[in-house]
Parts: sequence; structure tokens; C-alpha cells
Amino acid sequence: MLKENSFSRKYQVVHSDPEWQKYFESEKRVLSGIFGKAALSLEHIGGTSVPGLSAKPIVDILVTLSSLDSLSEFRTLLSCSGYRSLGSYGMPESELFIRESDGLRKVNLHIFPDNHPHVREMILLRDFFRSHPQSAQEYSILKRTLAAKYPNDSSSYRREKDLWMRDFLETICKESRKE
Repeated sequence: MLKENSFSRKYQVVHSDPEWQKYFESEKRVLSGIFGKAALSLEHIGGTSVPGLSAKPIVDILVTLSSLDSLSEFRTLLSCSGYRSLGSYGMPESELFIRESDGLRKVNLHIFPDNHPHVREMILLRDFFRSHPQSAQEYSILKRTLAAKYPNDSSSYRREKDLWMRDFLETICKESRKE
């Protein structure tokens, strides 16, 4: 779960947009050029990666490396491509980079070592919501409800969403172990 640095940061949750996938593909080309074969995976994750799921219009991208030690060689290229580091941002053994345009965040770039347990969780959630549209719809309703409840308080939005997600993730992890 991410730690929010500002309790009053404004945000919005919007209906799914097919342009998100196109934007991811464009960013993937840029990031593939930066990381090359060092990127063990380069995945579209989060709400924008699930067709039909309401989300904040920020494309989340996951890059896994064999070790975060190798990240230092890519920092300058990331910076030159418009990415800014926010450090571990509440998730140990990871780094979050963001890309903004006109003062709006467009990309969250999550970089993790390949063996980090959160990597599996992010992929599991994305794949579950992609294959269970009813669950994705329920999650969309929750997100829109929380956004209406906390329109200027992203920290409270995230806190309640994370509580729901923790329970939901526990349930689908149990289900996936049964299969």
C-alpha cells in the first residue's frame, strides 16, 4: 500500500478509457528503450489496465529488475524522459517514479526487484479483475463512492480503498491457492 504524502491532494476517478492502453504502449516503448534487457518485465497494472474499470486517469506501470542496485544506471535516462523519483513512497525495496504533464500526474512507474512479494499481488489483482468483470464493476462502484465521499482528500480515499483491497486480496489469494 502506498503512503500518501499530502492529505489534501485533489484527484478524480473516471470511467474507463481505451486511450489508457494506447498511452501505456507508448510509455512501454520509451521504457523499453531505457531499460532494455535489464527489465525482466514491463507490465500495465492498476485500474487503467483493466477494461471497464473506473480509475484515476494515471497509468500505472510495473518494471521488475533483478535487483534495485542496477537502478542507478537508469536514473539519468528516466529523468531525461520526464520521470521524477519519489523514492520508496511507503513500499520498502521499491522505487516510484512519476511523469507529469501540465501539472497533472500521467504515469506512476513502480520499480521492484523481480522477487518482491508485492509484484505477484499487483499482477494477480490485474488478472483477476480482467477475468472477473462483475468484481471489476463492484470495485469501480467502491472507487467512485469513495471519490465522492473524499473529493479533496486522496489520503482518506486511499486508506479506505486499501482496507477493502487488503480483504479482497486475501480472498482471491485463498481462491488462487485452491486452484
